[in-house]
Amino acid sequence: MEAKLLELSKTLGGEVVSGDAEFHEPDIRSGIVTCAALSLDGCCVALGFGSGVIEVADIDHQRTISRFQCSPTNLPVWIEFYGDNNWIVTEDSSGNITILESGMQPQTVGILSGGPRPAVTAVSDNGNFVVRVPRNLHYDWYEEMALLDVSVQPSIRYLASPSSGGPPEFRPSSAAPLRRMLGFSPGSRYIGAYGRNHAFVWSTDSCQLIAQYAVPDFTTWALNTGITPPSSYLVPNPIVAPCIPDSVSDPSHDSDEPWLRCPFYDLSPDMQHKSTRNEVYSSAVGRIPLVTASHTVSALWFNGKVKLILPEVYRPIVRNPRNIGTEEIWYGDQMFDDDEEHDEKGRSEDDDEEREGVVAVMMMVLVYFIFLGPAGTELGSGLHESSDC
Repeated sequence: MEAKLLELSKTLGGEVVSGDAEFHEPDIRSGIVTCAALSLDGCCVALGFGSGVIEVADIDHQRTISRFQCSPTNLPVWIEFYGDNNWIVTEDSSGNITILESGMQPQTVGILSGGPRPAVTAVSDNGNFVVRVPRNLHYDWYEEMALLDVSVQPSIRYLASPSSGGPPEFRPSSAAPLRRMLGFSPGSRYIGAYGRNHAFVWSTDSCQLIAQYAVPDFTTWALNTGITPPSSYLVPNPIVAPCIPDSVSDPSHDSDEPWLRCPFYDLSPDMQHKSTRNEVYSSAVGRIPLVTASHTVSALWFNGKVKLILPEVYRPIVRNPRNIGTEEIWYGDQMFDDDEEHDEKGRSEDDDEEREGVVAVMMMVLVYFIFLGPAGTELGSGLHESSDC
């Protein structure tokens, strides 16, 4: 692959090789990681490649356990594990939603509209649901949010748009949530999401909007992941208060009723000092990986601690989605920075902005090469299954 890149660069007269040019070279395209995911138990990693191939690797045993050949013309744009580690759901660049399982024929669930930028997704803790937020600047992010029910008979339902039930003065922002701003209640009965100015809660049963909030400063807000933040926090007051359901025999109601009373945290009391902001925020979001990127260093945070200082070669390419062409090829090591105010005002060299990759592919690539690269077992060894999408 590296030889091909060098050859391609010489062909283009030493110019920077564009994504389009690389994708016309099969050998190069097959080595480009476009998306990735970690299983809920952290034992497996799934990687999607530009050739349409999806590989699932067992991290503990250092081997590839499944390989799926999907459409070579429609690269995968996101992957999620659900159920157990044998099941994954993915979307390609044409919006096809497909369920893949080792030893089984791929199952197409439906087609969703999207755009040139990967959608934001989250999977429920019980593995029954995947929520999807499209990134499309032509309409507000909440207008075409989809809920994938993969529990029994896979199906796709759209969540009710806040615009259909909100007061006239309610005008949500068009900037899509980042991954840490989207998720489910502990019992998976509710979906929570917040953007730059507003936050919402939906029911997974009815897909109806049941609560909404004003967000004064989205940089200090965090989704309630079922873990009480160790730092001081405020409980936001809703614009439209949720109707707390009566207790029933379903055990999930016991964990979801307290969550519904506080689906979001405002961490502003302990985020006044810049030196501790990353620690406070990472502690609140827990297992969700955060990347802090500055001009000098990039770090990976988990559970309030720095777990990895990223080598320069793996530092993310930070992009504003509004500056990405509609036909531009997407790479998995790119990260979104939706903070338009910072783009307008500029950043100093001391800025240490908290950002998050759409699928955190950069971290997945590091894991992949640590466990499956030259120092580990060769790629493809221990392969169990191969299926065509």
